[in-house]
Amino acid sequence: MNNLLYKNSSISQITCRRFSDNLMLFQSGERTPFATRATLDSDTTLPCVSDAHIIYQSEFISISRSGRYLFCSLNQSDMPYAVIYLFNEKYAVNTIREIEDYVSMAAAVDPLNIYKINYRYELHKMINSVASYCGCLTDINKPDEEQIFRSAIQSKAGSPYPALALPAVCLLFRRLAALRGFNFKPIFHDGIPYFAFSARILKHNITSVDDISEYRALKVFEKAGEITLYSRLSDDRTEDSEELAKLTLIMTSQVSDPSGIMRAPEWKKHTLDILDSAEIDIPGRF
Repeated sequence: MNNLLYKNSSISQITCRRFSDNLMLFQSGERTPFATRATLDSDTTLPCVSDAHIIYQSEFISISRSGRYLFCSLNQSDMPYAVIYLFNEKYAVNTIREIEDYVSMAAAVDPLNIYKINYRYELHKMINSVASYCGCLTDINKPDEEQIFRSAIQSKAGSPYPALALPAVCLLFRRLAALRGFNFKPIFHDGIPYFAFSARILKHNITSVDDISEYRALKVFEKAGEITLYSRLSDDRTEDSEELAKLTLIMTSQVSDPSGIMRAPEWKKHTLDILDSAEIDIPGRF
């Protein structure tokens, strides 16, 4: 049975909304964004700004501002970053506060707490809020209770990077999903929790996940050793259409063998092999 937490909530049912800014995600060294949520007449090239000053800094992220532009950068070199263009400077205070709240939530997303009801509520709240900001719909599934309590929960203390990578995931599904949304579910394998996303996507000019610009950006997080990323692109058997495919993305903050037995490359291959052979079902309307 599809147990959807927010199926009847206004958050997950928004079909259109008025945004107060443009959102653009850039790869390091690139002047054109790999993902956007912007009006059609917007200039989405990287602005030339020399007077930006830091207005917020945490352990993981820094926010700089120049007029109507906000620059959100991870405190790690060569990582993707966000540029937000405010339609009116009066929106700046609320936008900055929302980013700070997001960073605080991301830093608190520790998979070791997946068995706690309040943790799951905060996780679902964060995913819904980020997806809503990105203009993407969601169907949020509870984790299987049996999996939670049978799981050894062997993972080490959680990293915020799966959560910090979430805007790229949301913009990917906003752009490609047939219904502009994704299904989400925490899943478990070998005692380790994963964040799993799926949707039917329009596969025009897409023959592999490497053809998707947002996915290539997510691989940067993986190459930096901050997440383990798994993907599956397959024909959509629920629709009689050659234009649709099923895309599944799975992330975990676990990047090494929690038992310390296998070397990192061996453990990663072991993990991907497990996911590749697993029956992964993420129910939902998307």
